Amino acid sequence: MVETLDWILHEALAVGPLTLIAALALGMFLNSSVMVPPSEYLGVFGGIYSASHGPLFLILLIAVLAVANLAGTTPWYLIGRHRSGISKPFLPLQTAKLRPKFLGRLYLAQLPKVLDAFVRTEEFLVFSLRLVPVIRSIISYPAGYARMPSRKFFPLSLAGIVIWVAVWAVLGYAIGSVAYAFSVPIGLLSATAIVTLYYLVRTPFALGDER
Repeated sequence: MVETLDWILHEALAVGPLTLIAALALGMFLNSSVMVPPSEYLGVFGGIYSASHGPLFLILLIAVLAVANLAGTTPWYLIGRHRSGISKPFLPLQTAKLRPKFLGRLYLAQLPKVLDAFVRTEEFLVFSLRLVPVIRSIISYPAGYARMPSRKFFPLSLAGIVIWVAVWAVLGYAIGSVAYAFSVPIGLLSATAIVTLYYLVRTPFALGDER
């Protein structure tokens, strides 16, 4: 498995920088619009690639991926604003069908909790929840539904997204730097990071437990 991952990473790292940035940006757009692929993995991979291109490339990568992630979540904010005052909160079923079924169920299960918390708390949730796995992808709809002004929603969202992307990209940069400096197989380090992320980060988060 490690050898296969190592080969895949070496092949992927061989593509041109603009091609890779465009592919990762598309992934980030899809992440915040349909919740796949995981943004953590995209950030780590982008960071690994950046290790061979220097810190300025890393900064550029973080900026592009953050903007792409914000762009992907914007439609949900606009849908929420459109639905506000018309009917009760609702997730379009046709959009849920685009997701793996378990993600669609997770989205639907978490949405009422996010809406309830948004009503009871301040706008800073838009910023802070951008740093919480799973929830970060669904906060835009309740923000729009609550009629949060766009002048607050976009800056706060972008700030949280930049931090989120930077954390994983810097982690990937560190992995790539170690691999290049000490000739450690990138696949081995990446496999370790993927397993760690899976168990520590991709565990579903909730705003509160139902009793």
